[in-house]
Amino acid sequence: MAAAQHLGGNLLVKHPIQHFEAMKWQDKVFATGEVVFLVSLFPTLFSSSKPSPITAFATAFMLYCFLLVHRSYGLWVTFSLAAVTATIWFAIGIQGVLS
Repeated sequence: MAAAQHLGGNLLVKHPIQHFEAMKWQDKVFATGEVVFLVSLFPTLFSSSKPSPITAFATAFMLYCFLLVHRSYGLWVTFSLAAVTATIWFAIGIQGVLS
């Protein structure tokens, strides 16, 4: 259990600060970048002008491929954020096709 400890039948959940301190440094760096990418996508998601669907779908596909790497290194926070970012790129691609 990554974010919790099992102790004598009781489940003790770690404080978010403790979880952050326990993260691998690579997960911290990549997760920070993913947050920046994720936040920067919101204007595009809600804008009437969209990038080419090919660009959006290719970006989503590559981010989904990167999920395998994040998983293999145990970078779970980055994995989660990249999954959301890839899904938003996929949604932008659909919006581009429909517009």
